[in-house]
Amino acid sequence: MYKIMIVDDEYLERKALSIILKNRCTIKKEIEIVGTASNGEEAVEIAKKNKIDIIFIDIKMPKKDGLQAIKEIKNILPESRFVIMTAYDEFEYVQEALKLNIEEYLLKPVKPAKVNSVIKKINKKIKKRREEEKAKEKMKEKLDMVIPYIKMSFVFDLIFLDIDTIEEIKDRTSFFNIKDLPSAVMIADIDKFARRTVNQDEIERQLLKKKVFNIIKNFGADYPSLMIVPMSSDKIIILYFGNEKYKNKHIKDWLRQIAKKMVDNIKEKTDFTITIGIGSYYSDPKLVDRSYYEALGSIRNSFLLKERAVIHWEDV
Repeated sequence: MYKIMIVDDEYLERKALSIILKNRCTIKKEIEIVGTASNGEEAVEIAKKNKIDIIFIDIKMPKKDGLQAIKEIKNILPESRFVIMTAYDEFEYVQEALKLNIEEYLLKPVKPAKVNSVIKKINKKIKKRREEEKAKEKMKEKLDMVIPYIKMSFVFDLIFLDIDTIEEIKDRTSFFNIKDLPSAVMIADIDKFARRTVNQDEIERQLLKKKVFNIIKNFGADYPSLMIVPMSSDKIIILYFGNEKYKNKHIKDWLRQIAKKMVDNIKEKTDFTITIGIGSYYSDPKLVDRSYYEALGSIRNSFLLKERAVIHWEDV
């Protein structure tokens, strides 16, 4: 269904165009006239309240002319299509309107055949745009489904397979729209998970792990410098993409704060607790695997410390 607005200071012109659209157009069943206006000001107000696909608009009108109204409505409804209606002596206005990327112009009095031709032309454009948007949405849905696996593959390759060059690391991080390079690793470990779920089946265990993971994953939305992926065990990798202008001390403190928030969130929203190990910061992304093993070592040695929820490698 296409929503249409008619804007003209002459009542008979508005009425005539309404009749043509409702009765003489080949796609009349797909048309809904959602509003008519006698000047540009009224048109802008209607546009604020309705999502309009096609606007037929006169150029010369009182209070606010058609050109000014088009400019304002384009800011409100950037996808709307405009058809101007004009008399023979308004060619200069038509030239100005063409600069606003209008679809077509009609000479008054409007003729049914011309209106029908214009509507069919715009109909094709709108259908094409909607099909493209639908295709993009489907592609986005598919991409959203595979992105977690692409992230897991990247983190696995970075830590365990040693990506060969910094250029390759940059290429792969740019896919995620991340400008900085990976520089530190945190690992979240669900405390005593195996022991506490020994009497539950595998489906229940996986659902519990997923609940913990989703809480931590949400931090990725608030902090774009973090990439969060699950490991095959009861652990979650949190990869930090840092900026070289920050000193190691600042990064260390910031990662501690984020880790503490994660620990508190899990404790508040689940029946589990987690321990987070933090590895050192490395300006060379090819050394991030060291940060991973340091984070892992921090967890393994956490029993040596009084404060066991968040442990930095340098404190072990």
